[in-house]
Amino acid sequence: MFTLLIVDDEMIAVKAIASGIDWSDMPISSIYEAYDYDEAVELLTNHAIDILITDIEMPGKSGLHLLEFVHEHYPDLATIITTGHANFDYAQKAIKHGSLHYLLKPLDFNELKGLVTNALTKITELKKVKQYTVDYDMYQKQWNQQLPLLRERFWQDLINERSSAAQDKLEAAAELYHIPVTEDMHVLPILISIEQWQTALTTRDEEILEYALRNAAGELLLGTHPGQILQERHGSNVVLLFFERPEDCSSLFTSEMTERCTQYIQQCRTYFRVDLSCYIGDAVPLPSVSSMFRELLHMERNNLTKHRTVLYYRDLRGTPSESRLTLPPYTEWMVLLETRKSNELMERIHLWFDSLLEDSATPQSLQAFYGSYLNFYYQAGINRGASSLPFNINWQEESALRSISHARQWAIQVAERYFEWNEEQPNYQSSVIEAVSDYIYEHLDDELSREQIALHVHLNAAYLSRLFKKEKGISLSDFIVKVRMEKAKQLLQEPEIKISNAASSVGYTHFSHFAKMFKKVIGQTPQEYRNGYLNK
Repeated sequence: MFTLLIVDDEMIAVKAIASGIDWSDMPISSIYEAYDYDEAVELLTNHAIDILITDIEMPGKSGLHLLEFVHEHYPDLATIITTGHANFDYAQKAIKHGSLHYLLKPLDFNELKGLVTNALTKITELKKVKQYTVDYDMYQKQWNQQLPLLRERFWQDLINERSSAAQDKLEAAAELYHIPVTEDMHVLPILISIEQWQTALTTRDEEILEYALRNAAGELLLGTHPGQILQERHGSNVVLLFFERPEDCSSLFTSEMTERCTQYIQQCRTYFRVDLSCYIGDAVPLPSVSSMFRELLHMERNNLTKHRTVLYYRDLRGTPSESRLTLPPYTEWMVLLETRKSNELMERIHLWFDSLLEDSATPQSLQAFYGSYLNFYYQAGINRGASSLPFNINWQEESALRSISHARQWAIQVAERYFEWNEEQPNYQSSVIEAVSDYIYEHLDDELSREQIALHVHLNAAYLSRLFKKEKGISLSDFIVKVRMEKAKQLLQEPEIKISNAASSVGYTHFSHFAKMFKKVIGQTPQEYRNGYLNK
């Protein structure tokens, strides 16, 4: 709805416009009346006026003075001038000050009503434009605020293969998020593997400290170098360094990065009380970032001996060679095996063979594939509790390696045989978590550590921690504290057991630490809990 202000020194002229015209069929909610400049200014100041109809000739300050005031303070207000004199000079001044129309008295009310209708249309359009501008500015501000998170999501989706790795798709997304992507751009991923917190932490504490670790990585590992710090969807902390050209990642830069990572590991141990390692990949083109990241996860998962150190992908796999470059992304395929996604794995196997060129396959590269592919299923079987390759292979090696086509058929058959065997097996991840839980219950009186538990189930500590939280919905450290406190409650219910003995029975050598943790989890001190239970 709109408001109208009528200004004239003659009351009869004001009333004629206000009451002589039927405004009921127009979206006008209020009509205000003024008889001189001062009254008009007061109404304009105290009310939101949309349309002004004013006479020019008034005692004191005229309608032209009023137009000057409106033009300066309310430039969007629509104005219509009325006068009894056909003075062209007046008309020029009225137009100069933004008047839409100039009408001569006596007024034609139908013409005036038509002019007001046109004015309302223009005001409506102007308000829409202004609202669009306001909305755009608001959305632009929100977009800029969300841009860091959107950039992080872009890289999360890329390394987890939830977005297309096609060059045109990457460039379109990068342009949207203002990420400088070039055709020759290479990315070097660094996996930050949290091996063990030196103090017991809640899940919330771990999340806060991991955020601090990522900030520290931005300062120490990235510095002024272009890149991105992120936590991917499974909880791994990743540093991505950007290079406009592959040759920019020189041996000199690699040496400097080793020093930075070593310093980072030392400072995190000192200030954040955490042991961690850095797994440094190769600088690869954007479409290959996800495969390289999976290889780093594979390195982490299979590393049971080296801790608080810097590990390079190239050192593990040797110098670049044709056979290495043609091997499939086994880490990615292992995830599909463990989650029993047979159709997706078959599709990935076909896609990998489709990517091979006949003239790039040599007997040596196919031989490397044959051995690595069997070892892949052997490792999968070991993970499921088998002591050897869990099924028989009908094809002989020479038959499987006669050509890429034969190798494809053989690979598909091996995958099918594995899934047939796998259907009869219990869930591996659940069995691992069950073994971990049993171990914790059996060793409550020990000073349990994540590293100690990981060694028991033959897994990397960081990998086990993520697996446990995914399966249980609670961090491993929180679970240990929870189990200990529940056991402590049972012991405190027995009056003949000393509180200090109850503490040592659940792995606490310092009574004060036990009392602090007990109150934090249970909400009472051990003595308060015992008194409350025994006085029931």
